[in-house]
Amino acid sequence: MKTLYLIAVGLMLVLSGCACTGTTSSSWFADDSLKHAQKGKLALSAFQCSTYSKYMDKPKEQERLFKLGYKAGIDFLKAFKANKIKEEDLKNNVPLVGVMLLQGPSEDFILGRMFEYMTGVATDDIFGTAEKHNSDEFSKMIAEDKFRKENCKFLEMGS
Repeated sequence: MKTLYLIAVGLMLVLSGCACTGTTSSSWFADDSLKHAQKGKLALSAFQCSTYSKYMDKPKEQERLFKLGYKAGIDFLKAFKANKIKEEDLKNNVPLVGVMLLQGPSEDFILGRMFEYMTGVATDDIFGTAEKHNSDEFSKMIAEDKFRKENCKFLEMGS
């Protein structure tokens, strides 16, 4: 994983300047880098919340959150591949698992890995790993509680 960070940092040095008015390219890069990194976290959170919505029987919210996760994930991966995210922003804003899943033949493949992992996390949150399976009603109550605690209804794409 350290190699992945070093490669990303090395490639970022080749970025060209910004044509933004009133801003230096280094401050532009810092602000943009942070926004791109935060989209990685947003993608993971939205995928997790989408799973909670599924068990709450809220298909519209499930779809909204899935699409949000997909869009944020695509934006994040494109920025990552274009070396627009500083190592520090990546480390401080994207959970380690999100960074560990950044390998694969395509953006959709990588997003599929992220979705699958976060679905597993959410499902474990709801059903646990106990031998006894929760009732549907109790599982729905747990999903609703997790949805509230994770502030899922507030997730949206920033500027």
